[in-house]
Amino acid sequence: MLSKKVANAARVKKRLVSDLGRPKHPLSALNLFVRDSMAGKAKKDQAEQTKLFSWHVDRFRALSEAERAPYEQEAAKRKEEYKR
Repeated sequence: MLSKKVANAARVKKRLVSDLGRPKHPLSALNLFVRDSMAGKAKKDQAEQTKLFSWHVDRFRALSEAERAPYEQEAAKRKEEYKR
């Protein structure tokens, strides 16, 4: 039992160490919109956050192309930086 835990811990440690130098995946236009919309608001419980995120998704989908453009441009810029 202990040897399994030690082996698992070694595997997790190896993965964490290898992930240290990797950049995180870039945020999508939707995630950037939600982050900006929710900035400065208090954290809620998980169920309420799920409802709030769904509301933001609907709001994002209702935006016009011109209103979405800044978020899509920022997402494209971050994606290019990530690919390098």
